[in-house]
Amino acid sequence: MRTNQIKKEFVYWLLGSGGLVLIPFIGFDIQDGGFETRGNQLLELNILEGPHLYLAHHALAFLPVFLFGIVLNWFDFRVFFWKDLMVPMILMALFFIAWDILFTSLGVWRFNESYIQGSRFMNLPIEEICWFFIIPFCSLFVYRIVSLKWQSKPGAFLKLQVGLLLGLFVLYILNIDRIYTASSISISMSVLGLSILVKWDRFGQFIASFIVLLIPMGLFNGMLTGLLTKEALVQYNSAEFGGIRMMSFPMEDLGFGFSFLMGILLLSDFIKNWLSANYIHTK
Repeated sequence: MRTNQIKKEFVYWLLGSGGLVLIPFIGFDIQDGGFETRGNQLLELNILEGPHLYLAHHALAFLPVFLFGIVLNWFDFRVFFWKDLMVPMILMALFFIAWDILFTSLGVWRFNESYIQGSRFMNLPIEEICWFFIIPFCSLFVYRIVSLKWQSKPGAFLKLQVGLLLGLFVLYILNIDRIYTASSISISMSVLGLSILVKWDRFGQFIASFIVLLIPMGLFNGMLTGLLTKEALVQYNSAEFGGIRMMSFPMEDLGFGFSFLMGILLLSDFIKNWLSANYIHTK
């Protein structure tokens, strides 16, 4: 593929992605649907009630992965993370923190004061900012394991990628008046489209690891959305998301996590191959 053609396709991708992200904000006016204070509670664990909830969430997620992945270096994760993933994770975290700050200020979601310590930065609880570094770190450990245990042929999942892209576009059109739904879908479409454009050969490993991650995601995201407590820590404006929940968290959170994690991996590949110009090549 010639360099000029590559540049042209990237321009089209940037314009298309930018348009998808910005269109829902045209004439946007936050709807007051009321915040859903409760999720779909499975059971109530009194031990989680209180301002330590978010800290407990982080400790339960981070400490096992830190022990096995960094201290004991299972699956050579320590080298893999420091060398390939730390910088991309930080860069992607800054983008998604900015998204979080914006949507908190707009009233798309809010945080239950009963479950946080109280310290804030740019209107976000400090624990929320830590989320953007702790949860991706843990999720990438799962990706590392899956990627070593299972290999896929380049291009084997192209039909799935295209099918997902088309399906997401339909959902985007149907939910363009719900800012969280539309934004979650548009960002997911952007990273998915980029993976197709650059002929990313790790999509199969990524989607397999993401399916595995649905299990801990249900638990840990559930801890924040009322699965195990009287009320939800993160409370969503019911007018700005689709109202469908997976266990206790909105389905839109899947798009948030999908685009965040795949964005880290795509950015990692881009950074590693920037100087050699091998990131985009003809298969």
